[in-house]
This record gives sequence, C-alpha cells and structure tokens, in this order.
Amino acid sequence: MTCTIERKEKLNFCNHAFWCVIYFVIAYSLTINNASIITIAVVCSAMYCIFAKVENIFALLCGLSMFEAVFKVQDDNVWFLLLLILSAKILFRRNMMMKAGYTISCFFIISLEFILDFSNVSYGQLLVDLTCIIFVFCAFGNIENLKVNVYDILFSMSFSFFGVVYYVLTMDGGIGKFLKSFMSASYAYRFGHAYGDTVGGAMAIPLYAALIISCSITILLLKKNGSLYQNILIIFSSFVALIVGAMTVSRSFYLCLLITLLFFLFFKSNNNKMSKIGIILLIIVGCAFLFFSESQIVEKVFSSLQLRMDAGVEEGTGGRTDIWLSCVNYLLDHPLRLLFGCGASYYPQLGALLNEMFSAGSHSLILDLMMSWGICGTVIILMVCILPLKHALQSVHNLRKHSFMPLITYLTFAMTALRCCNMKTWMFLFVAFSFIIQLNKGENYDT
Repeated sequence: MTCTIERKEKLNFCNHAFWCVIYFVIAYSLTINNASIITIAVVCSAMYCIFAKVENIFALLCGLSMFEAVFKVQDDNVWFLLLLILSAKILFRRNMMMKAGYTISCFFIISLEFILDFSNVSYGQLLVDLTCIIFVFCAFGNIENLKVNVYDILFSMSFSFFGVVYYVLTMDGGIGKFLKSFMSASYAYRFGHAYGDTVGGAMAIPLYAALIISCSITILLLKKNGSLYQNILIIFSSFVALIVGAMTVSRSFYLCLLITLLFFLFFKSNNNKMSKIGIILLIIVGCAFLFFSESQIVEKVFSSLQLRMDAGVEEGTGGRTDIWLSCVNYLLDHPLRLLFGCGASYYPQLGALLNEMFSAGSHSLILDLMMSWGICGTVIILMVCILPLKHALQSVHNLRKHSFMPLITYLTFAMTALRCCNMKTWMFLFVAFSFIIQLNKGENYDT
C-alpha cells in the first residue's frame, strides 16, 4: 500500500513538472519568437497525450488552452489534434460510451456545421470546429465518470497563467517599464492588451484570472485535506490572478469578481464558517496591503476603469450592446438562420460582407451558439451539457452551493465573451462542472 502511494506521488510530481515545463517553454519561445521551440512543445504534448491518463490529459489541456492561439506547427493550429486524442481516449476507455441520443445529436450538429461552413471557410478551420463539437459530446456525455482532480486543474491553470504573465511582462520590458507605461498613460493602459493574437490579450487574460480566483476560493472553502504546500500555492496564485486581472482594467473581470464575491458571501456555508471567515480575513488583509503599499497604482487602476465605464466603449470598437442587437436583428430578419444558424466560423465573415457589427464575433456565448447553429443547435448543445450534470447530482441530497462558484464566474464572463469554436470555452465549462460534481460527491484529491 505504501509503495502504491509513493508511486502515485512520484507520478503526480512528474505530471506537474511536465506541465510546467511545457507552459514555460511555450512562453519563452514567444518572447524570442522561435517557432521551432513551439514545435518541440507540440510534439512532446502530443506524445504525452497518447500515453497519459485521460484526467491528466484534461489537466494539461486546461493550461494549454491559454496558449491555443500559438499552439501551431508552420502557422497551422494543431491544438485540435490533442483534443481529438482526448476525445478518442474517452470513447475507448472502459465504462465510457456515447449514448444513442448523444450520437444522433452529435451527428446532427456535425452535419449542420459541415453544410454551413464547408464551402465558406478553410478545411483546417472546419476541422477545428468539428473537433470542438466531438469533444463536447464525448466529454460532457461522460463527465460523471471522468473524476478529474480539482487540485490538478487549479495547479495546471495557475502555472500556465504564470507563463502568460511572464511572457507579457517580458515583452513589455519588465515590471518596472510596464508600471511606468501604465501610470503615464492618458487612457487605460491594459495588461496584455497588445497580445490578443498570442495569449488572448485583455479579453482572455481576465477570464483566466477570474476563474483561478473562483476555483481557489472554492477549494479553500470546501476541501479540508489540502497540504500546506497546496494551500500556499492556491493563495499565491489567486493573489497573482487578482493583481493581473485588475491591471487588465477589464469591465468583465470586475463584474465577474463582484458577482463571485457576492455569491461567496451570501451562500450558506454549511459547517464551513471558520473557513469562510478565514478567507474573508485573507481577502481583507490582501486588499489592505495592496491599498496602503501601492495606493497610487490602485488609484490609477480605478481611474482607468472609470474612464472605460464612462466612455462605454474603447476607441475604435463597437459597444457590446450594439453587437448583440446586430446579431438579434439579423437572426429575426432571416428565419432559416434563426433555426439553423450560419456556421461557427462563417458568421463573422458574413458580418464583414454585410457590414454588420458581428464581424468580430458576437461577444456572447449564447448569441455565438445562436449565430453558429441556430435555435436547434443551441438547444441540443445546452441539453448535452446540462443533462449529464443533472444526472450526476441526482444522488446528492445536500448540494454544497459554493461548489457552483466557478460556474457562476464562467457564466458571467460568457455573457460578454467566448466563442463556441475555441478550446478554452469548453475546457473551462468542463472545469466548472467538474468542481460541482467532485466537491458534491465527496471525491478526494487523490481520485
């Protein structure tokens, strides 16, 4: 028994070490603009996915989703290959299967996407879209059997996020130069805003930060068997995420943070009052430290946020409400599009051709689904995601409400961002659902 535990600990250490190396190798290659190093990271990740357990592959891909835009070989996205490997291993694993209803629904969505996008987008992009669809049906249909380790998820996301922060700060010339630019900017100088083509920029970085904070609070509140090392890492990663998220001056981040904290405060804790009090004190001490030690920076952050809120939109971009109205009006004017959509990758091109405001996406996950596959496809996707979660929780009589915090954070952000043909969209939703299932069904860290 002791040998088994020791062997498991060594394997966990090796997995964690591999994830960290991959993330920082990618981040370093971006700083020196070396595509060959990224290719090596791609090959190593693919080999890992072939031989590793499904749960460990999932944890790796959670982190890699932060680098999905640069996970390329010769300028071609290849992250979908890892997603295909994961989907195949889920299907062919013992006790895993795709029910008949899911199979029919999956075939319907794939056919719809194929018809709508085949003649309008590149074959590579079509393959990416189809891979995302297959993953959704394979993963969410078997979510109850995929006992993903919640600590591994947070560890992977945290170190990938550290890699993102390292890359952005290196490209900005270091912390000192970034702060100088931030403090001297006449308008909001946003952390990572210039790197939308690599790590998602000031749209995706706030999502990473908000999810890490939400997942960290959830684990600290509901998990009692974490080691000192784990708790220190959780607190440190959430502290870094809070600072970086604030420096993005993202309205979505602050909205997520506000809603997450409100749910944290007003959900009943059920025998976790001391943990809740400890987290509240930790938040107060952390905020007080930042305010008194860096009062000028804090003041600049909030003044920049106020500028963005007063302006309503950034210079040169359309407001989200205008984009949403453009999507809704287009769908109402085209009944067939309302029913079956325009294709996940074609509808932004269609927006550009028609001079509509959704030429860069709908800036809302629900509208993105509607524009992609219409009412029919949206209802099917929602059912495929929600019904397995409902089934998994049927035997739980006393739901731990705080386990829903990552999902609340995700849904808040999904109202203003995310696209259905991205890996991070479905990876992070799976993370939120996994937290709910694992923390309510009494799974330990060592599942």
